[in-house]
Amino acid sequence: MLRRNDLALTGIDLFIPPTHLTDTAHQDRAFSAIRETLALASDLATLTASFAPCVSVLAPPILTAKDIAAIAQLTDQSPATLALIAWPITDELRVSHETTPKLGIAIDPARIMAQGGDPSKELSRLRPAPASIRLCDFDGIARVPLGKGNLNLLSYSVAAAVANSSVLFTLDLSGLPDAESAIDVALKAVPR
Repeated sequence: MLRRNDLALTGIDLFIPPTHLTDTAHQDRAFSAIRETLALASDLATLTASFAPCVSVLAPPILTAKDIAAIAQLTDQSPATLALIAWPITDELRVSHETTPKLGIAIDPARIMAQGGDPSKELSRLRPAPASIRLCDFDGIARVPLGKGNLNLLSYSVAAAVANSSVLFTLDLSGLPDAESAIDVALKAVPR
């Protein structure tokens, strides 16, 4: 279908419960799902002559250095990058992002704003550039379609440029009841 529509695969969101990455009762299954998704993303990218794709996974609020090292090992056999959607970004995760080439951080503005942060500032500070830059919005209460919340899209786009990111933006529709209309709203909100 990707080939037929002349589309390239840039990534896959794998929404598994974040706590499963650290809970020993669920960790093997979660890690298997991540390995299989990394392999799938790599295979699909090869079929469509895409560059190495990114698999994004929600991270639990607290990841130890040991947890991060175990997660980083999942990328050893795949050309795909694994991006952890994390906030706050801990020192352990920041160090791993700097030193592990295929384990990155995904910036999720709605998640950052929900906890009182400024996504543009966080994006411009992150070195190296994030593995995934998500487009989503937050109105102070809940996730809303892009352009209907408090995200300053111009500032966010400039921050991506400051971060020297060549990463494509990912429109995140998670948590929205009507994805189709959210796409239309987002297309109107994006500066041209």
